[in-house]
Amino acid sequence: MKTHSEERPHRCSVCGKNYLFSSHLTNHMKTHSGEPPPRCSVCGEDFVNITKLKRHIRHHDRPHSCSICAKSFATSWRLKIHMLIHTGDRPHSCSVCGKGFVTSGHLYQHMHIHTGERPHSCCVCGKDFVTKKQLNRHMMFHTGEQPHSCSMCGKGFATGFNLKVHIRFHTGERPHSCSVCGKDFVTKNQLNIHMVSHTGEWPYSCSLCGKGFANGFDLKVYMRIHTGERPHNCSVCGKEFVTKTKLKRHMMSHTGERPHRCSVCEKGFATGFDLKVHMWFHTGERPHSCSVCGKDFPPASTSKSI
Repeated sequence: MKTHSEERPHRCSVCGKNYLFSSHLTNHMKTHSGEPPPRCSVCGEDFVNITKLKRHIRHHDRPHSCSICAKSFATSWRLKIHMLIHTGDRPHSCSVCGKGFVTSGHLYQHMHIHTGERPHSCCVCGKDFVTKKQLNRHMMFHTGEQPHSCSMCGKGFATGFNLKVHIRFHTGERPHSCSVCGKDFVTKNQLNIHMVSHTGEWPYSCSLCGKGFANGFDLKVYMRIHTGERPHNCSVCGKEFVTKTKLKRHMMSHTGERPHRCSVCEKGFATGFDLKVHMWFHTGERPHSCSVCGKDFPPASTSKSI
């Protein structure tokens, strides 16, 4: 394959990064020019060129609808791919482990697990990634950029997908429904976890201890407990963490930030969960019941507030 066997002859004169195609170099050079990238007037997302922006605009106009779940798509090709979810068909199979995928692109990314190849490297910390999309998302942790803002509460997000999921908490939308009991969920991951209550089976299992997980990412994070890997480092004190979420929560100990505030007494908390538990003291709710005698108990103490 060209991507693996040939050199990258097109070199950036500013930062020295190499590219296979001159068009890729042209797009890259725009990041050095300081010119604002093409931006979607509907959702505000930025793109490297007009062609990608035009392709994106079609996602706001979705004329192709699924006859089973009514979900709509910008192109007939995306609808065709979506239908495979309903049929269960996975036409692209891995020659190493036999796992099936809906698209050849998903299979291509999966093959990196076997080859260990991570062709996209961060120019700041050197960390390698399987896809350019993963690298772009990672770069925002260095820059602190959160280009996607919620129009209702102003909260910022690194990706449009994270913003989309967040919006559902405002609108109450729960697009993922259980096929067994009909219960609705905000995210696919929540649905996967719920399905275990019906099937008793976890789709992803730890090869060392057998613990089950609803998705591959949770398994990947859990494996760090066995390996001792802590890839997320605090830039202030150097302390290492298993997940970005734990690092973000730790950073608040340096900044003193408490973004979640009680609407009753104005106390601040580091996480939304801590605020939720705190609210039970105002409402008198006792969510923890003894399975033997039925007596109810208030929540345990939350983390320190200000």
